[in-house]
Parts: sequence; C-alpha cells; structure tokens
Amino acid sequence: MASYDFTNEPCDAQFLIPTLNILGDDLIGIELGVGQGQSTLSMVANCDNIKKLYAVDNFEPYQDKLKNPYNNQAAYEAHEADVEFDKLKFYHNLKHSGLEGRITVIENNKNECVNGFEDDSFDFIFADAQMNYEDTLIDIETWYPKLKEGGIFSMHDSDNEMVKIAVEKFRNKNNITNHISWYGNTVLWMKINDSDK
Repeated sequence: MASYDFTNEPCDAQFLIPTLNILGDDLIGIELGVGQGQSTLSMVANCDNIKKLYAVDNFEPYQDKLKNPYNNQAAYEAHEADVEFDKLKFYHNLKHSGLEGRITVIENNKNECVNGFEDDSFDFIFADAQMNYEDTLIDIETWYPKLKEGGIFSMHDSDNEMVKIAVEKFRNKNNITNHISWYGNTVLWMKINDSDK
C-alpha cells in the first residue's frame, strides 16, 4: 500500500502530464534530471498509460551554468550534502509511492547512458536537468533520435531565454516546422517524422 500520493502533486512536469494522458497506451518515457522525484512520481501517478518511465540522474554535486544577474555567481549550486539529501528523498518517495514497478532508475550522467537505448525507443522525453544554452542543445541533439515518431519532446525551464534560443536553433537546423507549445516554464512538441515536416 502506498504511503504517498503523487496524484495532482505540483511538479516541473505539470504542463506535460495532460498531453501524456492522451498520447496512447503502454508509453515508455524517460526523464533526464530527477532531483527528489516529484516529476517522476507525478507523471506515473497521474498517467495510467505510462508502462515504464526511466529516471536518469547522476546525483552528483554541480554548479549551475546560469548566472545570477545581480552578482554574476552561479544561479544555483548543489553541494554534496544537497545532492545526498535529494537522492535519499527520491528513493524514499519512490519506495513509499507504490509506483516502483513502473519506474527504472539509472544513476548515471544523462549523456553517457544514451547509447544504452536504441533510436526510436521513447514515446516521450522530459529533460529537466541543468538548463542553459549549451546543455539544452546537447540534450536535444543527443536524445532527440531516441524519440519515436509521434512522440513528445519536452523540457522544463523554457522560460530562460538561452533555453529558448537553443530550442529554436535545433528546430531550425533540422527543419522542424510543426507546432510547438511554450507554456509556463515548459516547452513541448511532437516528433512528426525524421524531418518533422
């Protein structure tokens, strides 16, 4: 029996969840950047059609590449103690959610584990790791081939101007002209075909 209920829990994936609910049955997805697991657990708790969600995080300290405009320091820094707490909280939440059977955790750098998946593997990809121009572009270029035709590519922190520029650069470079949704701090679009025309 689940101790924690993540149904309707506010999370970074809240604007993606309604789309996932109508995407089809037996979905296979991946989240890049897990933190304490609110998005991971909320997606699975609110979408009965998710068969398997891979949750990828290396749980290592990091310094955000985004800069605070007031002091030019890192906007966020996760020290070893912070990351240890996030990891502990994530596994605690997972254990007591009743959702363990549908979530596979991969403790690795998101761009080092990509080759463990075939192209066209996922019905949806949700990127929620360090978001800046360089990392955004790397995430999309690295993971987009793993998305099935008709799948959804989504990112959090899209209210950041550098993230927007990276997304548009990738779409322009690859002639992706189909509809895109920018809402709140989430961007998402559907992969139509190899050229997305």
